[in-house]
Amino acid sequence: PRERGQHEALNLFLRQMAASEATSLSIPELSVRIEAPASGGVATALGYRNILIEKIAQGRIERLSFADMGFTATAPAGQPDLAAKGSLKRFVATGIDTAPILAATRAPGKAGLQPVYGEVVASGYSVVHGDGSQMEVGEASAKGLAIDPSLGVLGRFEELATLGQKQQPLGDADSTRLMETASDLVKAIGFTQFRLSDVIAMDSGTSLKMGSLTLSEMKQGRLERLALERISAATDGDKPVLIDTLALKGLSPLPLFAFSARAASEGSVPGLDGLLTLFRALDGVEMKGLTAPVADSDVPFRIQDFSLDWSQFIGLVPTRIAMKIDGMSGPISEADGVPLAYLAAAGLKQASIGLQLGITYDPAAQSLRLAPGAMRVEQAFAADLDLSLTELRSGAFEDPIAALAAAQQVAVGPLTLTVTDLGFVDIILKEKAAGAGTTPDAVRTEFTDTLRKAGAELAPLYPEAPAVAEALARFTEKPGTLTLRLVPFSGLKLMDAIAADPLVLLREFRISATNSTP
Repeated sequence: PRERGQHEALNLFLRQMAASEATSLSIPELSVRIEAPASGGVATALGYRNILIEKIAQGRIERLSFADMGFTATAPAGQPDLAAKGSLKRFVATGIDTAPILAATRAPGKAGLQPVYGEVVASGYSVVHGDGSQMEVGEASAKGLAIDPSLGVLGRFEELATLGQKQQPLGDADSTRLMETASDLVKAIGFTQFRLSDVIAMDSGTSLKMGSLTLSEMKQGRLERLALERISAATDGDKPVLIDTLALKGLSPLPLFAFSARAASEGSVPGLDGLLTLFRALDGVEMKGLTAPVADSDVPFRIQDFSLDWSQFIGLVPTRIAMKIDGMSGPISEADGVPLAYLAAAGLKQASIGLQLGITYDPAAQSLRLAPGAMRVEQAFAADLDLSLTELRSGAFEDPIAALAAAQQVAVGPLTLTVTDLGFVDIILKEKAAGAGTTPDAVRTEFTDTLRKAGAELAPLYPEAPAVAEALARFTEKPGTLTLRLVPFSGLKLMDAIAADPLVLLREFRISATNSTP
């Protein structure tokens, strides 16, 4: 009987397959030619060898494989770059179930992700394009491929194909539809893992190599993790940029599609609120083992470990942010700023830096805290800042107007700065002594005497000044760890603190300083 609907032929074929059984079906050779859809299009010829389909029953296939496949894409006149030639050495798919595809030909299909493939493995893929660029993949694999028949996945593929055949660039209406269709399609597809290994891509003067590219846990339009490992990228014979691991966490293209659709429909780039939606497209980034060449230097730029995460959204703004950088190093010179210029003057050729930043908003306490705010410069110092803002209403994060209104009420909380000397005090003293033609001890004594004298002179206005000056002086005499703590008297507003004279502002704090030696 004739089926009604948009996918009649596919529906009929899958129904007949569901009613068929076979132990195996083999096809020694199969040739397929796909003609160009219109003048100026690309025609493709494909050839398969030793196709084997095993255990067909009730619309399921236990195993489908072929020995190799070759293809040739013939470019239209005047567009030689569209030509391509490639091959695939081996293909195996197991646990195939056509029932979800059959359900997708009906309206509406059953809701929820339903498995189509248990596992797919292909190896030995290579392609050379007409422009000379080429790509090789040692092996590609996918596990747990599934579709949601209720989301019109077949129709969405057809819409994308139709839009792809239109003259580029697309108009605003078609661009909006393209983003909406892509969004629907992403929601309709899921998988447990997709992996490419031993990837090589080359273009004129550029090469990219990857040990692997792995996509993990795709469902409901969200990818749990995308990881690239053992990356090597080089241009025009330069030394390559190397990365051990680069990973994106919690990647969802849906906010990007929504942003693009909105931009197309409005005919312009959306405002700040539109840009903030992009934060929801990603939960975080990780990178390990970056090595990059530096022009005119034999010392490369390196990062051992980098991570950046954000979460706890209020409106469109993430209110929990964590960043960490370990082992960031590179060449330095006396032209660099403090503290690197001092290290270079002391004879060091490179420096290593570590950073750690945490920002957390507590809705119940209406407080925003920066902790840690840490920086470590090897052979110089380590510093850690802990500060907080209070009386910050959550509505401040919801829109710019509310933020401006709330800013007037924000109060300053306690601030603690901890500095540990790793050799920087002696480096500075030696540099100052060399410039003054004296000894480091003489510079040290002069500086500590000045500190103690200043503390005594400021005592009438700042009662804590002598104790703070004494702690600073002892830190200079025997470098160790110095801790400064500033606790504001009640009611100090942030905007008033920003506008105040620094010396007058100090009177709004209770200040203490402690010094400990190693």
